[in-house]
Amino acid sequence: MITADGRATGGRAVTEHRALGGPVGITVGTVLRLAAAAVWLLAGLYKIRDLSANVHAVRAYHLLPGPLVTPTAYALPVIELAFGVLLALGLFTRRTAAASAVFDVIYLAGIATAAIRGLRIDCGCFSPGGQLAPGVPTHYTLDLLRDSVFAVMSAYLIWRPRTWLSVDRVRERRRGPA
Repeated sequence: MITADGRATGGRAVTEHRALGGPVGITVGTVLRLAAAAVWLLAGLYKIRDLSANVHAVRAYHLLPGPLVTPTAYALPVIELAFGVLLALGLFTRRTAAASAVFDVIYLAGIATAAIRGLRIDCGCFSPGGQLAPGVPTHYTLDLLRDSVFAVMSAYLIWRPRTWLSVDRVRERRRGPA
């Protein structure tokens, strides 16, 4: 606790602040949750608008057997939109962040293997994806950095899922103290 004259008494408030479990950590988590929600919603909306382009983008990675390309390309935007909605609502935040982290790692692995195998593709995250035209540079480093940041955001929400403006918080209050 912090007393009126600014002295720390060693109570729970000081400890929570240091471990980012107090209001600062909850605020950081809220910002990260809403940012992650926006990313998933934008990515999913972009892909669902043109599913044939998404099929082309998934195929360009040469990772899946032919019969799995189309179902995967159709499922990805639906899953991304579900992540976005759940995170925006703050519903099942820890579980959604964990699933998001798994997808972040899968996307990182896909981009890394494309770079290692010398493929010249656009990742298809927020664009049509697919083969790049001759002379157009790849952006693998930027793509990997961006997706790494998304993975860190998910990791924070797994660690500290309590956020403001969330259904989880309302549900927690209704259950009462444990």
